[in-house]
Amino acid sequence: DSRGEIRDLDGRPGPVSGPKNRTRCYPAAMHWRDGLAWLTWPLVMASSVAMAVWGFARGYEAGLWLFVISVVNFMLVVLLEHLLPRRRDVSLLKDRQSLNDIGHGVLVAGAARPLAGAVTVAFLAWWTEAGLAFENPAWPVAWSLPLQIVLVLLITSFLGYWRHRVHHTWGFLWSYHALHHSPQQLHVLKGNRLHFGEELLRFVLIPLPLLVLGAPAEAILWMTLWSNFSGGLAHSNVDQRFPNWFHAVVPTVHVHSIHHAQDMEHQTSNLSPTICLWDHLFGTFLHPKSHPVERLGIEGDPVPAGFFSQLAQPFVDNYRSLRGAGNSRW
Repeated sequence: DSRGEIRDLDGRPGPVSGPKNRTRCYPAAMHWRDGLAWLTWPLVMASSVAMAVWGFARGYEAGLWLFVISVVNFMLVVLLEHLLPRRRDVSLLKDRQSLNDIGHGVLVAGAARPLAGAVTVAFLAWWTEAGLAFENPAWPVAWSLPLQIVLVLLITSFLGYWRHRVHHTWGFLWSYHALHHSPQQLHVLKGNRLHFGEELLRFVLIPLPLLVLGAPAEAILWMTLWSNFSGGLAHSNVDQRFPNWFHAVVPTVHVHSIHHAQDMEHQTSNLSPTICLWDHLFGTFLHPKSHPVERLGIEGDPVPAGFFSQLAQPFVDNYRSLRGAGNSRW
């Protein structure tokens, strides 16, 4: 502010560790920005959900409408990053890795996820032909759709938590996940900065148990939409404000920034997707109020700068590790 004061994660005066990540609050004459920052998360989430409801109610093809909503959601977040940045020194237009981020996002959406879908369909066909499918659905199909969506949320977040935790503890999988953690700044493109191999595995392991149990595709679709919307905001450079209790419920951008910190204690915390429940239950939750972030990324940044080198790195590192010459982190 006009006194040169630094604000903490929720916009109140307080210390922020690390010279690179300091974010000065706006001048006193611009209080409207502070007010708008409290509305960014509910505005983006509510408008995206409303758009989904509107399209599905009119019978639009689910896959196509999902793509349309995702594009609109992405553009809205990009606009908010420009109008209401969380950090003014961060911009996807100035980030030299943005083209790589786009490339990884296209590869993930255009190849990894469709291939995972094909693998899942093939497995379910084999499962049924082998006579392993349940004669009566194990899924509570009599429940209302909202209750089924909540159940999908609990199951997918549990599976997602342990998938994520294993990626941080098993060197073979960390070599793929490191690509996502290497950036020293967060903006909307970083959410899909994922290695093809990691996303292929995720899109097979997470929905497959639900489909085997007989969960309806509609409930899984709604969970996917919510995860995409909240994940984009959690990686964005949009100024977002929340009451302290909300950070303990939903992985906000402040909660997720702790996970992207270089500090190893931080990096192995806040692993839950969509809700923080499992971090609380398994002792890995850190609240942003008591855990300021110094620097983002990976210390030493072992991830190469080139796009094709980034794709090849996990295979190269794991090969070297098998021969006893790999990076000890892997």
